[in-house]
Amino acid sequence: MLQLADAISNNLPITDVPALSYVVNGVVETTSDPYYIKDISVVPMPARDLVRQDLYNIKQINNFSLHNYGNNKSRKHMFTSRGCPNRCTFCTVHHSIKQRFNTVEQSLDEVETLINDYNAGYIFFTDSLFVGKKKRVLEICKRIRERKLDFKWGCEAHVKFIDEEMLLAMEEAGCVDLDFGLESGVDRLLIEIGKKFTSDDALNVIRLVKKTTKIHVTGLFILGLPGETLQETKQTIQHATQLPLDMAQFTILTPFPGSQIFDELSGRGEIDTGIRPGDKLDTDVWHRYSSYISYTDKKPIWVTPEHTADGLKGLQKYALRRFYFRPYAFWQQLKRIRLSNLPHMIKAAWDTFI
Repeated sequence: MLQLADAISNNLPITDVPALSYVVNGVVETTSDPYYIKDISVVPMPARDLVRQDLYNIKQINNFSLHNYGNNKSRKHMFTSRGCPNRCTFCTVHHSIKQRFNTVEQSLDEVETLINDYNAGYIFFTDSLFVGKKKRVLEICKRIRERKLDFKWGCEAHVKFIDEEMLLAMEEAGCVDLDFGLESGVDRLLIEIGKKFTSDDALNVIRLVKKTTKIHVTGLFILGLPGETLQETKQTIQHATQLPLDMAQFTILTPFPGSQIFDELSGRGEIDTGIRPGDKLDTDVWHRYSSYISYTDKKPIWVTPEHTADGLKGLQKYALRRFYFRPYAFWQQLKRIRLSNLPHMIKAAWDTFI
């Protein structure tokens, strides 16, 4: 990005900048293969002072925290690492198989900046695999306590990397949210998408979190995986309601460019990539690459043959109703309502469930 900015500022050809794709007269041009910074500790802290902070705060209506850590506090997100060693077939992150990390002190310096300069009371670590290295997680938790950093936080979690020692250390350091990519309640599908755990593994880990801590848990599920039958979709929805989750997210499978599923489907000509004859690019098709397509009047970009587009959109809303219209889940959402966000909550509920 810096090289691109320099090239534009100095009227130099951008063809010398690595890893760019751009459109010329409707045709996609690429300068080189993807380029990755192997040592991300050399990258400076984000220059948040150069952007409007209201655009980068986590809003009160969100999928993260049920905790209101001071109404005058902001809610932020940040990264402590890039990449992921896992190979989930629907994910685009693993082009860089080797996960790269900021140092612990760098990460906590950024946390401290968010607290002191941006009034952050809650931070979500958006790393693709924050919990992947136990020793590092424990060190981060230890240093949070030693530096007396006063904030609440959450992160993405993974069934295969969580244990009681880590959970207790995280809670003591202020963790209040864990988001688990559970994806499906069907073991056959979990194997096929590369999750490397079973539905029983997921149940046991979520129970461990709830038994050991007061950490809030969100389950992330995907509907319409390749080969998924209607009965298996309903099995996933039923699985979600049987887990001791505080919240659940149900997305429709979207084969994003860069994922294994996209490569397979585009190779067989089963998905609209937006590329037209003569290498022309139709960007209008990109609007259909949405995991929440049921909030629109558009069709999903791809639907497994076992489903229909309208049927899958209906199942997404059905899943949300099944999960949130249970007494406990409904009460949890009612507790989040404030007079200031009541109109937004009503609209969100209407769009989500109706």
